[in-house]
Amino acid sequence: MTLYDAPVGGCFRVVAIHSTPSLKLRLSALGLTKGAQVTVLSRRRSAVVFRVRGARYAAAKGAASCVILSQTGR
Repeated sequence: MTLYDAPVGGCFRVVAIHSTPSLKLRLSALGLTKGAQVTVLSRRRSAVVFRVRGARYAAAKGAASCVILSQTGR
């Protein structure tokens, strides 16, 4: 599933990022790297708010749809 499709309140791990090199670099600067734990806080029609590495960020639907996640045991 993608970051944009993930249910609110769920805890996930980043599996991969399928995007252009420039977007990958921007997302990794936010802490969205392979293996990072992500919590989805809220979602609107065009963006998702999430927590990664203790910080809270928002990503547009297009960018969030490039981040592939897997569910964690929590």
